[in-house]
Amino acid sequence: MFPWLTFITESPINIAMASPQGPFYETLGQRLREARRCAKLTQDDLARAVGISRTSITNIETGRQPLYVHVLMRIAEILGTNPTDLMPPRLVISTENDLAPHFWNHHPIG
Repeated sequence: MFPWLTFITESPINIAMASPQGPFYETLGQRLREARRCAKLTQDDLARAVGISRTSITNIETGRQPLYVHVLMRIAEILGTNPTDLMPPRLVISTENDLAPHFWNHHPIG
């Protein structure tokens, strides 16, 4: 398209790609996908209603993209479900990804 453009870098250019975010987001994405399908919506339908890209919906459903709480709330509203119904059960959160013990060890009450 622009053959005269040349990029010179000291290191290879790393095009950011969504990468797995762990079991919590994988399970959240699976639950979201199931709810979307039950609502008979396509990824594009949901993306338009929420105001994000279809690619974001794809990445969320595959556990590669975390999402803001307000986006989760909007998705649940559109799908006619409670946001907590989309959340994974406690068992999928591994201790290494769980921030609560780390937080309480460094922020004791009292």
